[in-house]
Amino acid sequence: MPARLASYLLYLKGKAADGGPGVELDIPKNVLSALLGSVPETVSRVLNRMAVEGLIGVEGRRITILDLKAIEDYASGVKT
Repeated sequence: MPARLASYLLYLKGKAADGGPGVELDIPKNVLSALLGSVPETVSRVLNRMAVEGLIGVEGRRITILDLKAIEDYASGVKT
C-alpha cells in the first residue's frame, strides 16, 4: 500500500501546474483508499508514517513532498 500511495502522490505532483513540492489531495480519503485497494485508516497510517519519517508534510488535504527521492523509492517498492 505505501508504494501505491507514493505513486499517487507522484502522479499528483506531475499534474500540478506550479511544479512545486506541494500537492492537494483531489479526492476524499475514503475514495482514495478504495482506489488504492485499502481502507481510509491505512491511508492515514501510511501518510502519518511518511510524515514522521520526514518524507512529507501534511496539513489537511495539502501534502508537501519533503524528500522526493524517498517518495520515489516508496513508489518503486524499495521502501515498504
